[in-house]
Amino acid sequence: MESKKIESIFEDYLNNENTNYALMISGKWGSGKTYLWKNVLEKKAVEQTFRPVYISLNGIESVKEAESILFGSLLPISKNLQSKGAKTAFKIIRNTANVAGKIFGRGTQLIDFAKGIKIDLDVSKVVLCFDDLERCAVEPERILGLINEYTEHKNAKVIIFSAEEEIDDESDYNRIKEKVVGRILNYTANYNELFNSYVENVADSNFSEFLASNEKPIIHFFKNHNIQNLRTFGFYLENLNQLYKYYKDESETEVDRMLFFTALISNEFKNGELTITNLEDKKGIDDFMLFIDLDDVVNGMIGTPIKSKDVDGEEKSYSEKFIDKYLSSQNEKDRYVFSNSIYEFVLTGYLDEDKLKHEINTRNGKSSSSKEENAYNTLMGYNFRVLENDELEKAISEVLDYAEKGKYKMYSYQTIFSNLTFHIKIGSLDVTEEELITLLLKGLDISKTNSEVNISEISHIMHFRKKEDLNDIENKILELHNEKRNNEKYNKANKIFEVIDQELVEVDDFFNEVINSENCLFEFIDPNSFFNKMIGLKNKNLLVFSNALFDRYKKGYLEFPEKELPFFETQKELITNYSNQKDLKNPKKVILEELLVRIDEIINRFNESIERKNN
Repeated sequence: MESKKIESIFEDYLNNENTNYALMISGKWGSGKTYLWKNVLEKKAVEQTFRPVYISLNGIESVKEAESILFGSLLPISKNLQSKGAKTAFKIIRNTANVAGKIFGRGTQLIDFAKGIKIDLDVSKVVLCFDDLERCAVEPERILGLINEYTEHKNAKVIIFSAEEEIDDESDYNRIKEKVVGRILNYTANYNELFNSYVENVADSNFSEFLASNEKPIIHFFKNHNIQNLRTFGFYLENLNQLYKYYKDESETEVDRMLFFTALISNEFKNGELTITNLEDKKGIDDFMLFIDLDDVVNGMIGTPIKSKDVDGEEKSYSEKFIDKYLSSQNEKDRYVFSNSIYEFVLTGYLDEDKLKHEINTRNGKSSSSKEENAYNTLMGYNFRVLENDELEKAISEVLDYAEKGKYKMYSYQTIFSNLTFHIKIGSLDVTEEELITLLLKGLDISKTNSEVNISEISHIMHFRKKEDLNDIENKILELHNEKRNNEKYNKANKIFEVIDQELVEVDDFFNEVINSENCLFEFIDPNSFFNKMIGLKNKNLLVFSNALFDRYKKGYLEFPEKELPFFETQKELITNYSNQKDLKNPKKVILEELLVRIDEIINRFNESIERKNN
């Protein structure tokens, strides 16, 4: 029910002098019920010379507490609580009542303390608003019993706001509700009204004009997807407030894509489907092949949408659900363009202005990027369909040439392969898949020299996949990644030789910053060289190493225990032989024996972990 209809019913309720029931307004969490009270109904009550009293039941733990708050709100002095003196006096009275309750052990509240005092609590011209009924810690039927005292016996006007679907209907709630509530009004957010109200309060006239000119697509998104959470709507508009200045001079198509993408990411963030942990793992919604199923491309048709598959009862992936939810129509697919800068901004609150400008300029041909980047950005993505035939041929030719010369980062070759395979299938590229693989493998071997290790990129490629599921290009990328990663680990690991005999702080820093941040470092350390270095240490440094090693391996996840096991088995053998020497003296002998026990524990834990992995 729209707010105008509720306002009309509410006005009739106020004008009826003989009511003995409450009105209940029910709506989903965040749908704007409190907003409706403060911006519409409360004003209407004042116009009708009623005194509005608002009480939130959120967190109320007893009927006594609710009764005390209600009584305090109805005191005559509470009308003038804007004055500092009145506020102080009211606070003293209330605190005194609470203290008295603790002293006498009766749970005394303000209403008890005031008994016997002649105070006229006339509620004939008062409207009581009880908000958040479903969030009250007390059974809702008990709160309704309290409200009934005012509606039935004092003929008070009462409005109750509730998200009824959150209340357990197996209790006595429905039976009590029938007695107390005369009419239930189901409220759904009116986004036209909310939008206009928001625009009226925008101080920036340029932003106000931007919103007004884009009212239809903004409101359409929320209505079309039945999003009833006002907080999400407000969050989205605040995001636009930061973004609009970068788009105010762009084409209508570019603006519309930004509005659409920002809306759906804002909604996914507010409902908890995307969090800050998804900055790197975007769950596949940044994949240019998001809408295209190569198996369904027939007779050169481009853009066949992926149908979310539910094979053998398997749960759909997030990206499949995402498609079902937001990209089911051709128009929605055309509007969807993934923006890394906007995605990161919505999830973190930080807007990388340079990154956003670069994205916009790349899409409208104003980019200062390299020629290979421009060719890549032109070809990649679902919206290559807007290119003319000669533009598409040029983009494909340039990407092929740059890819063969190793101009792209090695992780990009997965996307390049997927994209060009698609163009082979639809007839835009006249080479075989085998020829394409040969060309890209050649470029990958060159590319590895100018590519930094990126764990998030390889994680995206390997996400929920086994090595045998990878294609030739992905296998090559994984091979090169592991090679570079192992070199990186080797260099980090062997820094231990540089610091292990230095000051204690330096040794401790190494273990905190390197050993604890990496897995399988000892895989890359020669056990014999390390042993010779270790037995030459001063006792205090040897003890620091023993303690740090114990802390590192006594708990936590072991990624590849089988790779480090040979190092520790060799250490155990070397230390055992060395400790058996008759001329070895304390305290080094004691330290080595303790280290030997710890290494033995590590070996046992490794073997247990390996056994679990194999079973």
